[in-house]
Amino acid sequence: MSFNRVWGRFVGRRHTLGPTPGVRERWHQGRRWFHVSALLLDAPELTARVEQTFHPLAPFLEAFSARTPHVTCFVHGFADPAQVPPLPAEGEEVEVRVGGANAFASCVFLEVRSARLRELRTAFPAGEHRWSAYRPHITVGLFRAAVPTAAIVPQLRVLRALSPINLRGRLTTCFLDATSTSGHLHRQDEIHS
Repeated sequence: MSFNRVWGRFVGRRHTLGPTPGVRERWHQGRRWFHVSALLLDAPELTARVEQTFHPLAPFLEAFSARTPHVTCFVHGFADPAQVPPLPAEGEEVEVRVGGANAFASCVFLEVRSARLRELRTAFPAGEHRWSAYRPHITVGLFRAAVPTAAIVPQLRVLRALSPINLRGRLTTCFLDATSTSGHLHRQDEIHS
């Protein structure tokens, strides 16, 4: 599905999706570390883009992953960080094009395009733990509650027109603390130290 179709689906919704009590707990079932391969991005222009997108929508959003802006490349599932071997393309630098804002029912994100990122996904073993089609993006914030989309669409429409920026990130083995709502990713070497 194209980003234009994602946008069309969001505009056609009546309300956003806010958090549902108990969903996170049912998902992690007491397990802590959720393994992902992510493209970590650390650039002032990206920080500025995230802030530029978040600020006008702040009343509707919870910040997400502000300390570790990233694009998820592959979702491996729950794992013990000490037992995960090096993965294909670990450490490879990848160029991405970060575009304007868009939204899924549950969050606002920045669109990301990268042919190389899509190629890298084919190097991972089968059996990705994904509950929706892969769409590379950088999450800006999660919706705090179910809000009429009509209150958000006009601001998002302006943010969709932001000029693309080209960035480079490094593919890294990361773990999400499933018991936390922050969205902060931990590099594998951070967990072992």
